[in-house]
Amino acid sequence: TTNPTVEKTLKGIFNTHGKPKAKAPALPLAHLKIMTDYLKLQNNTKAFRDRALLLTQFFGAFRVSEVIRIEYEHLSWLAEGVEILIPKSKTDQTQQGQRVFIPHSDNLICPVTALKQWLSIGKITQGYVFRSLTKNQQPKMDKQGNFLPLSRGQVHSVIKATAKACELVFESKSYSSHSLRSGLATTASRNNASIKSIMRQGRWRNISTVLGYIEDGQRIDDNAAQHILEQKG
Repeated sequence: TTNPTVEKTLKGIFNTHGKPKAKAPALPLAHLKIMTDYLKLQNNTKAFRDRALLLTQFFGAFRVSEVIRIEYEHLSWLAEGVEILIPKSKTDQTQQGQRVFIPHSDNLICPVTALKQWLSIGKITQGYVFRSLTKNQQPKMDKQGNFLPLSRGQVHSVIKATAKACELVFESKSYSSHSLRSGLATTASRNNASIKSIMRQGRWRNISTVLGYIEDGQRIDDNAAQHILEQKG
């Protein structure tokens, strides 16, 4: 048994200093490119799905609970990109629905192009967009013949497996589905996006959460030590 005095002391230290919050690292755009380029080279049904999943989740800053529930009927195609309806969300207390706009780009990692490719290859015209697949890369269905969506665990597995295949695992830390959401915030901040636009894209209501992501990025981009090291002489 633990000595009561020692236990009290340890509790006091914990309350005073706290415990660092364990979190997966934000996914930088350079690593997103590596992962999606890798998937593009695989050139199979699952890879097209996974590539569209990563790009949609990153640029839409989707929570894993949101991205797995996207249905074909939630997509509205515009000349500028695609608008995706989220019927229910963590921050949508009144359940009125929220809409996320993802722009089209001529960039090689255009999320809209990747999504259209997956819809075409997967022959998806209704139901869940990001479907669970069998070992033979056929869509899984329930007993009623309805297509089954990816589970939270499957999304995590896709990200971790792709990162591992691309040798993007550092000090036993691997990217998770939240890495894509925080990665959008960090990357957008580095590219001078306003806090307001970042919060809108990720449907964040707490500004301190977004400021935390921005601070994580600025530790590298605006580093005091780096300013000194860049001085000549």
